[in-house]
Amino acid sequence: MSLFLYRIFVVIFLPLALLRLIYRSLFNKALLCHWQERFACYNNKAARGWQNKKVVWIHAVSVGETNAVKPLVDTIIKENDDVYVLVTHGTLTGRHTFLNDSKRVIRKFLPYDAPWAMKNFLNTFSPKVGMVVETEIWPSLFIESKKRKLPLFLINGRLSNKSLKKYLLVKSFTQQVLDCLEGLYVQTEENKNNFLQLTNQPIQVIGNTKFDFPIPADLPQSTLSLKTTYGLTNKFIVLAASTRDGEEEKILQFYKNLKLANTVLILVPRHPQRFNQVASLIKKFNFSYARKSLNKDKVKNPAVILGDTMGEMHTYYNLAHFVILGGSINNYGSQNPIEGLSLNKPLAIGQSIFNFKSIIEEGTKAGIFYRFSKLDDLTAIIKKFHAKPNDDKKVKQLRKRFLEKHRGATKILIQLANRYL
Repeated sequence: MSLFLYRIFVVIFLPLALLRLIYRSLFNKALLCHWQERFACYNNKAARGWQNKKVVWIHAVSVGETNAVKPLVDTIIKENDDVYVLVTHGTLTGRHTFLNDSKRVIRKFLPYDAPWAMKNFLNTFSPKVGMVVETEIWPSLFIESKKRKLPLFLINGRLSNKSLKKYLLVKSFTQQVLDCLEGLYVQTEENKNNFLQLTNQPIQVIGNTKFDFPIPADLPQSTLSLKTTYGLTNKFIVLAASTRDGEEEKILQFYKNLKLANTVLILVPRHPQRFNQVASLIKKFNFSYARKSLNKDKVKNPAVILGDTMGEMHTYYNLAHFVILGGSINNYGSQNPIEGLSLNKPLAIGQSIFNFKSIIEEGTKAGIFYRFSKLDDLTAIIKKFHAKPNDDKKVKQLRKRFLEKHRGATKILIQLANRYL
């Protein structure tokens, strides 16, 4: 692919993207909120107000990326009284993920990757430095940033072997785009080696900023509230965290076969657009269940709680006695295990781990994860925890040491941002 062909594709894509947005808004009106931002259309008076401000711009496409930069945003705001942080998103759920509520933290949608849109975006906000989280590659944006000598970095970068194969099919074009970056800060040596096949820019391994994510201050209160609402005080809680399409049915069947007394399954799908679908699936299994979003819908002693809310994952983890990590049962590459680790919970992880391969393989060698090929493999271990919910003290200590070892990436990125302020 060439830049010329890419731009033709963008021209064709834009009207289709608008039509798709309108269609999806029929089912969720909130999707049309701020739609102008996706085309870099801004209020002229508000736009002029950005010209004399010190702006650090961070692009965090969705929920996971937004959570990853929360410590970074908090520290920049705390340490710099005159700095604004512009955080852009690609999804509505990303934009609704809680960040620092300072008036100096501004949330916007990143425009579609048309050259004119990216020019207007950068002209409007004039950031001093830009940071793009994980594996978001925007050719027009990267090229325009280089033209105007905006220092742009990929941070918390990761690139699986699976993704690398796709980028190698258009290696020349990918290298042209990635070489527009000032540098890359990646999570692991494997990520570095993969990116080295696609760019000549400097790459530094700093770890994963998600290890620096703070435990919410209101966690004890939110946990107690959920316990009280659903009568969970004397229950054994199994959490299926961030599950993906096709995994919930397997989990529900496994849970049905377990037949453990005083047990509740909390099932939390990864994507909110699937909440209703998963609710229908739970009904098919004839479980008594409650939807967290319907607090007025009091179900006595539910067998299943559907975690169909955003921003409460730490509460679900804190309640759990045992966690099955979604995305690892079917071939989705696993979801992030760090949240569960931060609360020192026993995590069971399946065979598909390519998104977090390095962390999971290292953690497995360290003895802090329970691995399984199929869900039935977990029957004995879950029954063990059911009989004695508290995990081994030695294993808990190993988890703490693992977390401490991997913290510190945010501090490096703070130093990076300060270099340009």
